[in-house]
Amino acid sequence: MKKMKLLKKALLLATIVVSNGLMASAYDFMADSICYNVIGDNEVEVTYKGPQYYSGSYYQGDIVVPATVEYNGIVYQVTQLGIYAFTNSNNLTSVTMPEGLKTIKKYSLSNCKLISQYDIPASVTLIEGGAFNSSSLERINVDSANECYCDVDGVLFDKQMTTIILYPVNRDPNYIIPDGVNSIGEYAFSNNGKLKWVGIPEGVTTIEKRAFFSCTSLEDIELPNSLVTIGEEAFRGCTSFTSVEITRNVAEIGPLAFFYCPRVKEFKVSRMSNHFCSVDGVLYSKDMTVIHYLAQGDNRTTYEIPNTVKTIENYCFTSSSLKSVTIPEGVTTICRGAFYGSRDLADAHIPNSVREIGDVAFCICPRLKEINLPEGLTRIGEQSFLGCDSVNEIIIPNTVHEIADWAFRDCKLAKTIKISDNATSIGQLAFSGCESVQEITVPGTVTYIGSNAFSNCYALKKIIIGGPNDTTTTTIGLCPLIGSDSLQYVELGANVKYFEHGPLMGCKSLSRIVCHAAMPPELVDDNIYSYSNNPPILYVHKASLEAYKSHVYWGRVPRIIPIESVGDISNDGIIDVSDVTKLINGLLDDDVHLDEAYADVNFDGVIDVSDVTALISNLLKAI
Repeated sequence: MKKMKLLKKALLLATIVVSNGLMASAYDFMADSICYNVIGDNEVEVTYKGPQYYSGSYYQGDIVVPATVEYNGIVYQVTQLGIYAFTNSNNLTSVTMPEGLKTIKKYSLSNCKLISQYDIPASVTLIEGGAFNSSSLERINVDSANECYCDVDGVLFDKQMTTIILYPVNRDPNYIIPDGVNSIGEYAFSNNGKLKWVGIPEGVTTIEKRAFFSCTSLEDIELPNSLVTIGEEAFRGCTSFTSVEITRNVAEIGPLAFFYCPRVKEFKVSRMSNHFCSVDGVLYSKDMTVIHYLAQGDNRTTYEIPNTVKTIENYCFTSSSLKSVTIPEGVTTICRGAFYGSRDLADAHIPNSVREIGDVAFCICPRLKEINLPEGLTRIGEQSFLGCDSVNEIIIPNTVHEIADWAFRDCKLAKTIKISDNATSIGQLAFSGCESVQEITVPGTVTYIGSNAFSNCYALKKIIIGGPNDTTTTTIGLCPLIGSDSLQYVELGANVKYFEHGPLMGCKSLSRIVCHAAMPPELVDDNIYSYSNNPPILYVHKASLEAYKSHVYWGRVPRIIPIESVGDISNDGIIDVSDVTKLINGLLDDDVHLDEAYADVNFDGVIDVSDVTALISNLLKAI
């Protein structure tokens, strides 16, 4: 099972390399200078021409998309403009769409700066949000026979006129949405830097995702009492907003709905609202159990969350000016991005009641000095503490089983990292860039260590992964320790069975590898470690010695020594008091040769009095 997984991954990597080399991954075929992907039986979509959609300028002039195209003797119907199909084609002057086209995917015609209008054929049944995002666009014309869409003087609506789908950017900066509309669609007014005022009629119940995203000139907007839902990032980047009033029927406000509205200093809420309330300008659920938003223009530096609160909602304090926040006992969930980018936050004690810390919850809080993770905590999300530069200690409680990707990346001053004794997986880049830690122990319960999990831990000298008696099976991902230049000692438990690639690559100071696995761990290639003038010594159990020496990759390590022979200073096959005597003599007399492979009893890369102590201790234990 594991072998097959590794083989598939290797084949996938090879395929990616070949595809990139041929620069053919963007499309299946080209005909008459238009690129296509096959999307079904005898159906194709138009796709972008270059290797990456964002390269731009690949299509130019006047493009006429055909209704059908022939390739290798097969006639295909052109039914779709694919995602990013014409994105950033700055020299494109027009696109003619064929009858028979069904779908226009998101961003397919975005940022085509020379095009002022498009004609939508009768056959189109789906136009995704953001399809026509462009500063030059003046109007969308829809064939009157189209059964799904229509336009009113170049503004795009659904056929029933209940949803406004697109108000082109290059139009009047003031607009009144007509009566009868109940939904403002995804991206309907987005990225419109000219828009100053929009009249939203009673009857509108939904403002969808990114509907007014980055409308930088849009001034305060009056929300209707009929409004129920404000979608994710609906007003994000509306930098001219100065106030927001949540009307009485609003029941849902999506994440980042008012993010980067820096002039908004407070939230106001209708007294008749059954779902929200405002306390000192901060937005809460009506029952005060959920804190939703601190306005980004609110420059307070300290805040005490009321003890009624159970949940700190998504992006609640994102990019705030807070230096200190009091989180009360009783809070169980700190949601995604709750304190993201609060660069001045230094004090945020996490109470014992917290059970979940969401993705990017404290990401980029470089002044946060302490991470106290309580027993009972069950989840630490991806990138949850990424970039917390000032934290000096990371102790993960035993109730946490999975350490997510990037969870503690770039906690540069953390000198202590204690991994949960019940941890089962460590995500990719989880502790990458923890530059100050010198020693890490990974418990034998861990069955997977992700790619680059401990990379660029520049001060790391010793890492122990599992123990000699572990029975689980552990897989270690790509280059987990690359860039950890100070690493001298690696101990791999009996549970370590598979390496995806370069397990010790980039560890230039490595001098000792201890491997307890009875059979050599499986490798994809021979990149075990970075070769230097002094290759590391590999220690394995005596019963496994020949298996390692004869292995196609492990056998290339110059010196492979039985673990049981460490301390046999006299090299007579017996470890006794005579070895202690010779070790002491070797330390006192430079003429007495000591073989470091046997004399470095404590595996610290240095032969000194501590090795004498360790050897005596081992002898006493054996009595």
